[in-house]
Amino acid sequence: MKSILTLILLLMVSNFSSAQIIQVKKNRTQTINGTLNTVSVYLVDTTSKIISDSLDLHSLNPYNHLPYEINSSKMGKDKTYEINSFNEYDKLFPANYRSKYFIDYFVDPGKYNGLLSSTFSLSSYEKPVNYIAVAFNLFARPNYSDQIDGAISTIFVFDNKKNLVYKKENVLCVDNDIAISDDGKYLAFRYGAAWSDGILIKSGVQIVNTKTDAIVFEESNGYVEGPSSGYYPDLIQFSCYLGNYFVRDYYFNTKLSKLYSLQYNRHEKEETLIDIKPDGLLYMDRNGEEYILLFDKDLEVQIIK
Repeated sequence: MKSILTLILLLMVSNFSSAQIIQVKKNRTQTINGTLNTVSVYLVDTTSKIISDSLDLHSLNPYNHLPYEINSSKMGKDKTYEINSFNEYDKLFPANYRSKYFIDYFVDPGKYNGLLSSTFSLSSYEKPVNYIAVAFNLFARPNYSDQIDGAISTIFVFDNKKNLVYKKENVLCVDNDIAISDDGKYLAFRYGAAWSDGILIKSGVQIVNTKTDAIVFEESNGYVEGPSSGYYPDLIQFSCYLGNYFVRDYYFNTKLSKLYSLQYNRHEKEETLIDIKPDGLLYMDRNGEEYILLFDKDLEVQIIK
């Protein structure tokens, strides 16, 4: 009996000592070509605080391994490519994807010449997390133009043991903001692609259940701000600016699988949101009085599968 208890204790200690957390670090390095901004993703032992592993974003980026490289940027590792074939363009941005999502489409079948470049977005920059989402975004542009002819993404989700728990290719182009729930079950991201005087993909937001790969919520009315997570436990926030000063704020409780929302007119609203409590939104009115709007009583509620 004593030996069994000792074994259990050793296993508990072993599991405790091997716990890891994901941390993101931004780096700024001065080079002869200017300031180089890079991002590192580390897995850190929670006991010793020692870095035990890392994610190589450059190698992970699927758009850094295309067969038509022309050069590498002097300011970083990500590559720039040139394509001179519509067939290659069609492989990267499939016809069914283009017809479903592209609004302004200028590429004529039969010929294409342009440059390919990629960016990435992370779900966490501020706080240590147990899950992280990484979106790699590919863009096609004509030479010497900011116009966007193609935009598409690939999304990865890793846990704090560096296990790949979700991957999705040919996703609507992620527009900077992406969030993952504390338990890794729900992925939320803003999508869209635009340039100075045109729109290729209209702005919107999706929530995906990573366990079933199902899109469980989507909104494409107005301009989307967010989503963001990590500021409050089990909460993903985003807003949709609907025009004529109307805004709808969303608060997704990922633990309860409930999406709360509140619509208001910014021009008429005189209250200030000062905090988010577990049961609702804490406001202050123009007289300095505080009051709370309860999630389940005062906001609209939608159950997310």
